Amino acid sequence: MTGGFIVSKYGVYVCAELGCNWLGKWEILEQMVDEAAYAGADAVKLQMFCSEEVKGHPAYDLLKKMVLSAYDVETICERAHNKNIDVVVTPMNPSAVDMLKDTKIDGVKIRAKDWLRSEIVEPAMALGKPTYISVPYENGVIKKPGEVDDSDFHRGFMRTKARNTYHIMCIPKYPPSLEDLTLYVSSQVDGYSNHYPDWTIPLMAGYGKMAHDASRPSSVRRRFYLEVHVMPVVSPFHDVLDKDVSIDFSDLKKLVTALNNGERAVG
Repeated sequence: MTGGFIVSKYGVYVCAELGCNWLGKWEILEQMVDEAAYAGADAVKLQMFCSEEVKGHPAYDLLKKMVLSAYDVETICERAHNKNIDVVVTPMNPSAVDMLKDTKIDGVKIRAKDWLRSEIVEPAMALGKPTYISVPYENGVIKKPGEVDDSDFHRGFMRTKARNTYHIMCIPKYPPSLEDLTLYVSSQVDGYSNHYPDWTIPLMAGYGKMAHDASRPSSVRRRFYLEVHVMPVVSPFHDVLDKDVSIDFSDLKKLVTALNNGERAVG
């Protein structure tokens, strides 16, 4: 791993999701990378989409400013790597995956909406980077789309178990209620994508995984990918699209510190 400080290579890998919270302003994006590194996160995450995909969205005028090129991603990679932090990217279409081939990204994240889309997932896996696949859960059970047949569903599930891929639990509500969280399930998989505006919720997920793995031999342990949306240091906040599911950087630092302390305590 080329990214930030982590107590153990089998430990919790904290990824700060920048998403669409950088408001299409390059100086804010750079600042968020710097803040994530300072907070001790292991990675930042970017999203790659085209303007056609967001046409009709109420925030289209803002979103079209956030379309990233391969050059943009490579520029952020250089800045992040200089600060000893990884870059993970979510491609939202096959052409975005293709643009990532010659970049120095450290991982690929597939959103829950796309986890059964072979045309995105399989080329992403072929990049040879760690591939984190968000799988939607409802009441502790994987949510199977009604239009997907059993064979395609099974094939998609098995991809999350392939080498160098990670099965990430996602509750596709923004934000979910506390009752939607099933910590016993998140401790059984390879990661958790957080949509609560509260840093203690992902902390519980991280601690749950530590407790689950404490008695397991290191040979069967895996990195636990923990993704949290983060807010830029801007005012006013009303233009920040994911403000209702995000934490600020001071809380990110608290989260990372508490997780590192937990890993030391577990040993």
